[in-house]
Amino acid sequence: MRNVERRAMRQREPLFDEPAEDEWETHEALLNWAKWCLVKRRPGRCRSVEGRYRPVAGNVYEPQSTSLPPKAPDSLAAEEVNGALLAVPAEHRRALICRYHVGMPDRVICKLLALRPAAHLAFMRTARLMLRNILLFQKARKALPFRAGRNVAGIAKQGFSIA
Repeated sequence: MRNVERRAMRQREPLFDEPAEDEWETHEALLNWAKWCLVKRRPGRCRSVEGRYRPVAGNVYEPQSTSLPPKAPDSLAAEEVNGALLAVPAEHRRALICRYHVGMPDRVICKLLALRPAAHLAFMRTARLMLRNILLFQKARKALPFRAGRNVAGIAKQGFSIA
């Protein structure tokens, strides 16, 4: 086979990052987080200096219509995911942000992170599982009747026994 034929075969093979059954909840939470990130931005605004410049003639351009997505994202769940993403290692966090927030194709993510296409699916699965474990840990921590760092006397006053 020639190199041209091999390249054409490589380009045609699909590379889809489809989450497994145990990852759908995390996948949905990441999609909700991505919607939340997009709704937070205001169309027609820019945070840079150029965006703050106002010409003497007034508003020269017409701002884009501000239409919300059909279903507004759950802000509390998105903020939990946002906080959990900070605890994910940097390379895995970058992969999740590129995939869900930026919407990069899988091949571009492979090039950005210097991954082989065969290792990309396992890498994304690992990233989602890390995020899921962090979210589960945060939920379990919130369910505790007391917060770590309080003294034993404060716990006894609340009626909890340490046995």
